[in-house]
Amino acid sequence: MNDNLKRAEKEMFISIYGEEEFEKLEEYMKTDLAKQRAKGLEKMPYTKRPSSIRAKIDKRNNLKQKNMKKDSLEKYKVKAKDSFNTKWKLFLFNHVISKSNPDKLTFGEFSKFEIDDNLVQIYSAEYWQKDRNLKLNDDNDLVIDNIYKSLKKLDENSKIKNECNLEYIKNFEKIFLYAEFLELINEKECSYCKLTIEKVKQLAERKKLFKKNERGWSLEIDRKNSNEEYKKDNCVMSCYWCNNAKTDEFTFEEFKEIGKSFEIVWKERLK
Repeated sequence: MNDNLKRAEKEMFISIYGEEEFEKLEEYMKTDLAKQRAKGLEKMPYTKRPSSIRAKIDKRNNLKQKNMKKDSLEKYKVKAKDSFNTKWKLFLFNHVISKSNPDKLTFGEFSKFEIDDNLVQIYSAEYWQKDRNLKLNDDNDLVIDNIYKSLKKLDENSKIKNECNLEYIKNFEKIFLYAEFLELINEKECSYCKLTIEKVKQLAERKKLFKKNERGWSLEIDRKNSNEEYKKDNCVMSCYWCNNAKTDEFTFEEFKEIGKSFEIVWKERLK
């Protein structure tokens, strides 16, 4: 991770001042004088630093803020797409089990459709938990395998999916305000185990992490109920480990309790 940070800092410097200036800086930083000046500048208040240094700091900070804003907007768009996919799947499922006329699969029907707890219960606790040869339930004689095939066919042949997707993302602000989204992603600790990114770095430095992927260096958005859309009341920030372990299986309340055990483990590793 430290190498990744250094590489990112190098790329940012080059993008502002150029490759030649970076090479000069590298040579200069090897000298004792540079090391002494750097130590002195680090302790010096911003307003006391030379104007040339302040200008460079301001330029770097402005670029950093632009990159952060761009990154936040990209995350927002990704979650808007994920949110659409959740609603779309349940919209199709409701259409199939209701034995509705295929002609009713319209943009207007999708716009009016709202996810409810009963539908989510049937979809997650019945449809996905039964053998394909069984009926959905006592109230519905549709066979699971037939439902699956119908859903696949509707999704592949739907002429309105793209239209619904574009309109949903365009109006996502009505579902999850961007300002609320920014407030959420700026939270500093995992909602389940209280882990912070600073503690993650400490664990890595002490060789107390054993994951085998690049996740974990930032908090992730987790939905309390993964069958509901992304919106303020359904989202919290989670560390990679809790998000990975919670999956679709555990409720928010259940994993709050499980997260306490994770918190104990992190504290032990940081002793």
